[in-house]
Amino acid sequence: MNDDQALDVGIASPGDPSAAEIAALLDEAGLALRTGDVDAAIRAYARVIRIDPGHVEARLAMARIRLRSGELHRALESCLAILEIDPRHIGARLETAEALRRLGRSEDAHAIHDLLLNEQPESPYAWTGLAGLLADEGHAAAAEACLRRALALKPTHVAAVAALAGLRDRRRDHVAAIELWHDAIDLDPDAPGHHAGLARSLMALGRLDEAALRLDRALALDGEHMEARLARADLRLLAGREEDWREDAEWRWLRPGHQRPRLPGAAWTGQDAPGTLLLLHAEDDLSDAIRLLRHLPLLTGRGFRIALMVPPAMTSLAGDLGGVERVLRLDRPVPLDLEADFHAALADLPHLTGLPPSSLPESPWLEAAKRRRRPILAPPDAVLRVGLAWEGGIPFPLLLPLSECPGVVLFALEFGSDPSAAATLADPSLVTDLGPAIADLADLAGRVAELDLVVAADCPTAHLAAALGKPVLLLLPVDCHPRWTRNRETSAWYPGMRLFRQDTDDDWRPVIARVAAELRRRTEERRRERTELRAAHAGPEAAQRALLAAHLRPDDLLVDIESGENGGFIPERNDLRILALEPNPAAAARLRQAMAERPGVEVADAALGRNGVPVLVSRVGRCGGRRVFPLPPGIPGTTVTVTLASLLDGRPDLAGRRLVLRLGQAGWDSDILAGLDRYRPAVMTFRHVPGADAAEQLAQAGFSLWRFPTGTAFGPVVPFTGEAGIVLALRTGEVLPAAHYGPAALPPSPEDVAAAHAEAERLTGEGLAHQAARRLGETAAAYAGALMNDPFATAANANKGVLMHMAGRREAAISCYRRALVRAANPAVATNLGTALRELRRHDEADAAIAMASAALPDSPDRLYDLALLRRDQGRLADAADLLRRIGDSRPGAAWTLAQILVAAGETAEGFALFRHRPAPPPPSPDIPAWQGEDLSARSVLVHQDCDDADAILLARFIPQLAGRGGLTTLVCQPGLMPLMEDLSGVERVTGDDGPFPICDLRAGLTDLPRLLAGGGTPRLACPPYLFLPAGLRPRRPARDERLRVGLSWGGRPAGRGCFLADLLALAADPDLALVALGDEAEIRPAIRAAGARSLVERPIPAPADLAETAAVIAGLNVVVGGDTAELHLAAALGKPVRLLLPDAFTWRWPHGRDDSPWYPSARVFRQSADGSWTHAIERVRATLQVLMAKKRG
Repeated sequence: MNDDQALDVGIASPGDPSAAEIAALLDEAGLALRTGDVDAAIRAYARVIRIDPGHVEARLAMARIRLRSGELHRALESCLAILEIDPRHIGARLETAEALRRLGRSEDAHAIHDLLLNEQPESPYAWTGLAGLLADEGHAAAAEACLRRALALKPTHVAAVAALAGLRDRRRDHVAAIELWHDAIDLDPDAPGHHAGLARSLMALGRLDEAALRLDRALALDGEHMEARLARADLRLLAGREEDWREDAEWRWLRPGHQRPRLPGAAWTGQDAPGTLLLLHAEDDLSDAIRLLRHLPLLTGRGFRIALMVPPAMTSLAGDLGGVERVLRLDRPVPLDLEADFHAALADLPHLTGLPPSSLPESPWLEAAKRRRRPILAPPDAVLRVGLAWEGGIPFPLLLPLSECPGVVLFALEFGSDPSAAATLADPSLVTDLGPAIADLADLAGRVAELDLVVAADCPTAHLAAALGKPVLLLLPVDCHPRWTRNRETSAWYPGMRLFRQDTDDDWRPVIARVAAELRRRTEERRRERTELRAAHAGPEAAQRALLAAHLRPDDLLVDIESGENGGFIPERNDLRILALEPNPAAAARLRQAMAERPGVEVADAALGRNGVPVLVSRVGRCGGRRVFPLPPGIPGTTVTVTLASLLDGRPDLAGRRLVLRLGQAGWDSDILAGLDRYRPAVMTFRHVPGADAAEQLAQAGFSLWRFPTGTAFGPVVPFTGEAGIVLALRTGEVLPAAHYGPAALPPSPEDVAAAHAEAERLTGEGLAHQAARRLGETAAAYAGALMNDPFATAANANKGVLMHMAGRREAAISCYRRALVRAANPAVATNLGTALRELRRHDEADAAIAMASAALPDSPDRLYDLALLRRDQGRLADAADLLRRIGDSRPGAAWTLAQILVAAGETAEGFALFRHRPAPPPPSPDIPAWQGEDLSARSVLVHQDCDDADAILLARFIPQLAGRGGLTTLVCQPGLMPLMEDLSGVERVTGDDGPFPICDLRAGLTDLPRLLAGGGTPRLACPPYLFLPAGLRPRRPARDERLRVGLSWGGRPAGRGCFLADLLALAADPDLALVALGDEAEIRPAIRAAGARSLVERPIPAPADLAETAAVIAGLNVVVGGDTAELHLAAALGKPVRLLLPDAFTWRWPHGRDDSPWYPSARVFRQSADGSWTHAIERVRATLQVLMAKKRG
């Protein structure tokens, strides 16, 4: 509750001898509260009460302190003591309600407020108190209505002004909050809280200089004002002055319910104390706790033993950290056996260590435990595996365009506030939901560790990913947390993080577009890196390196034959002996110089073969790589060959080592093998060429021969069967092939990708076959399998998009359609894309998509029809009608659509003439001939309801005209309409739609009447009232209520697009209005409860059983406000003034571009804003209601 409420309290009179003492004690208590000494304040108030047991001010202050400290039962005791003194004390009743709410007794709390408002409906204090309760329950719209009503009753009620400012600030309407804070300051310029609140709102908009001035003013008024101090701490963070943050941040421990914990050991002040146990405790913010753990390696490096006290969600993660001896839960008492030497808050570590984040090591400070990691499957052509976390205010569907980036595969990491969004609003082909496999932050770390990058809102997932060293693209609102310093695109805390900020409030699309562009850039960069990586592990050189690396063991002797001047095959290992043989002396000299710092490497000038063969040695290889050429006898060479055995015999220090050979001297393999003598290598690699016999020699000598199955040195080897290329020879019985060669992982090959795409095509074919047979489950599974192999498979995406569209997941359908269009243009897919975009009111994008389709098939009836629907929804009715006339009868549904457009455009004669094309249910008695407009004299007509109740009420005006033509009308309608229609002029009989039906001469549907009665002309509209209360029913109206009674009917057509009760609660701010809910009791009761509106909106009691009884309720009202509902049509048909709140969507019933209605003279139309907001329309409605109220008062 707000402390600024001006309540009537008992104060000792000035003449009382104890008055001075009480005044001094009250001052003492106030000072103690400002400095955070709650116990001293309670002692002072207790002394006041001992002096004056009837001092309600002291008792109320104690109750508030107990509430803030979480001592709810003791707070209740204090309130009840006040109520024994003064049973009608407003402040005590409000605090009692707050205590009950926090004890989980919300119904009791509301009962107190209901009673208080029943006794004092004009009390601004009562309405302000109820607003606090509703705001705490999350009913922001209802809370705002209560505060505005309090201000309507008393415009100078500063507590309500300040509370409303705070509420608007929390709802991120900072501009409005700033205006309200200025109003509060005008009313009470010396209240430091108002200046601090204004500073907060200014900070949210980045107006830091102005905020600093306001905080200076607040602290000049009260240097110990907690909220001003905390606001200044945040301001310093925003300005990048983290080193100055702690001075003011210490005031956070004075917040109600946030007292500094009492922990064992002394408060750590930053000194070294190796071997001691330091207890570090987190606070409530999980994100900050993860961020501040960055100091942990530094503390363990200084010799501290660490115990951590963290929120429950972090305990498993903290338990996996190195150097942490013990992990405690923040929500539980400290165990008695914990003997800590020192304690400190994690948030204080930057100050205590003296190290700002820029001075900390950049290496990751968290690591996912191996047991928590699970491989994440992705298609072969996936380049980036990207995690998504949207907790913190980003609607999940807005992130779906990221799935349209080729090479990007998305995984949902949300397991907190909105865990089901990915499963219910998207599809695994777009976003794979990992949430069900995540129970805590340790599990989350295991999932993140398998990803390449994370895109997230400011939530614990983002901080965890960054602490694990993963790149993070962070999406920030305009009013982001102060830890994200203003005007920066990077974070000092997280080296791998990039910040993407909103430009304007609540507009995430440009931010996400920038993130998508960054993902595309990174994807292309990673794709190039993958190509280069595969190239580095392809070819004969890579094959030899991989084979040798897998089989070399410590202390082996590697003989590298023909090493070259660079020694490219000599491994960087110090646990081997290496004999590098190079036949060219100059090259050998250069190699020897390069290996001078490698004591385990010996370089020798030698050409191997049989002893004494003169050879010519070239510097570079020719003729297929050969560098050593034998010469005919008598021709001197540059050198002569020697056997490998002779070289090894001359080096006794190499004896006894396992021998590994790389035969690199092309063309000499057989001679080199012949020169081995008694030496038997364990492992050899060589290049096999057609016609060479070294492989056969080795096989006969007992070696097993192996090769890579492809040109890439990766994976297992297969038996050699004579193919050209690098061969691995292993001594049989001693050396087995390794399970894997090459790097631990390598990007999939083009062949792998092609195979996956082929499998996707096959599965798509299966899906099409299942779809043709209407096996929807099998269809979805086949398409899902196809998209797991190829996320951008054209046909699978196109058909998956249709399934998503049919399921109402339009955003997901749009992403599927767009992925289907990546590789090839397709008019049908472009049309479907345009339709989904049009249904989401994204008209410009829809226009572009339909234009793409129309360019390929300009005269297609389907394309023209889709374009006509778009023009209709854009309000271009004449263009839409022209397009539909071009189509004619070549497209089903076109005539009915044209009929609606013509009626909406005021061309009722032509429009109603086309109503014969309206889809309608079968008539109740199809054997009765349909009336075609002929004479009705003395003939009976069965008129049946072929529409919903709202249209039935609209069209009922035509029924009396049948009697005027001599017809005897029997009406078949829904049971809820029957009592209302029995007294309709011209109706002889009313029966339900479940039969039996009387025998009649002719039949007609209600929707046919305008056309048939007009006879080709313009229908004649009967003016309301044409419906009346049935006999026996009287208007329901209270005996004494001078307020304007306003019926509310929310929802309506089109489904899901109408205004909600929360939107209409803005009307409840006016104390001159009494709001009454209209509609089905089963719907309005839970809606009122969900909106927290039970004190703002009445329910008719008893609830109406049908529309006739609803008409009795309406008859007792002055006006009805709401959507396109049956109740609103009923009110208009009864002649009541109605205010229609019409969605930004097409309807034939309410002519486009008009604020009135040809159907109902008493109706006025107020249309939804283009941005989807109802605020402007409802403000206009409220202005008209004030006029009606003035008229009522006379």
